[in-house]
Amino acid sequence: MTTVPVACPSKTYNRPWLFAEHPDFSGDGPLHDFSESEYSGKWLIFVSPGEIDRIWSLIATATEERSLGPVSKCSTALGKDVHPLRSGDYAICCYCLDDDTAGGEELRRILGALRDFGFQHTLRFKRDATTFAGLYGRGSVAYVSDPGSRNYRRS
Repeated sequence: MTTVPVACPSKTYNRPWLFAEHPDFSGDGPLHDFSESEYSGKWLIFVSPGEIDRIWSLIATATEERSLGPVSKCSTALGKDVHPLRSGDYAICCYCLDDDTAGGEELRRILGALRDFGFQHTLRFKRDATTFAGLYGRGSVAYVSDPGSRNYRRS
């Protein structure tokens, strides 16, 4: 497989998000069809400015190599201006289906991969329907994974 250089979020000022996807992911654009499912959502990772370029390279490569869900995205320097986080951190979203009612195998697989990559802090999963409804912050996540845990619980 030929590896395409990953853009650096901290140096990207021409678009608010960078995307990575599986090579065989179908659709008209990175989130077409997938994000329209009532069961789609994302594990949220918040990364400091000093770590974002390295972490995004890791996540983008893992997504393209099918170690994570079909699509991941990362806020950029422009995105931080458009949708600022109070912490000043960048946001990374690792998308997958919310299959909790079917046993949560995909949710746990991606959570486990994120833990293997070193993300040992609290991780949160938010459904896309919640984002589309304009709900952010406290009470907007569906599941929480406690620090270091490979399991999650309803928020």
